[in-house]
Formats: sequence, structure tokens, C-alpha cells
Amino acid sequence: MADLKFFRCKRCGKVVLEVVETGVVPTCCGEPMELLVANTTDGAHEKHVPAIEPAGEGKRIRVSVGEVIHPMLPNHYIQLVAIARGDGTVEVRRLSPGDEPVVEFCLHGCEAADVYELCNLHGLWKASYPA
Repeated sequence: MADLKFFRCKRCGKVVLEVVETGVVPTCCGEPMELLVANTTDGAHEKHVPAIEPAGEGKRIRVSVGEVIHPMLPNHYIQLVAIARGDGTVEVRRLSPGDEPVVEFCLHGCEAADVYELCNLHGLWKASYPA
């Protein structure tokens, strides 16, 4: 599975998911956007690595942001959770402060998927299913 590429504007914070790779770095606010590199391990007190478990007889997965649920405060929250399935399909769920950082995705018959989450303060995190 190819990694998803997320870019963030250093000035305004806009996030872009690259759908078609062209080799051109997107720009925003007159500057090239920063490529976000996904972390896969976490030593922080608030856990960021997506915790994934089967749901609904194995046809769905439940994603909790971290083993310890991540805070969802106005100044520190999860902006999105995304799934990249083995068949190439991608689904993104946006979250807001106050939302529970737990989402479910249908696997649509795929055996494997990568799950990403983006924290507004600590960046991009990734886990694979099955682990």
C-alpha cells in the first residue's frame, strides 16, 4: 500500500491530501506546503498512534486515537482520521474540538488498511491493520 501524502501550510494551517501524485509540491499563502511525515511510535503522555480493533464481525474497524483517548480541546485536538484500504480507496473523517476521537470505517472486503490521524499540535500518526 502506498503511503498517503498530507501537506500543511506553515502560515494558515490548511491541510491538503494529495490524491494524484504529480511531483509538484502544493503551495498555500505564497509558500510551498510542508510534507507531513507520519510517526508510528509514541512516547508522549497523550497517545497519538491510532488504536485499531475489529468491529461488526470483522467487516468494520473501530479506530480510537491512542490507547489513552486523546484530548479534544480547542487548542489541542485531532483534526482528522483517514483510512487507506488495500484496494486503493481512501476515506477521511474530520473531527472538531469536543468530538470523541473514535470512528468506525467499513473495510469494504479488504484484508488490510493503513489508518492516519492528524493532531493539530503533534502532527501526523499512522498504524496498520492488521498490525
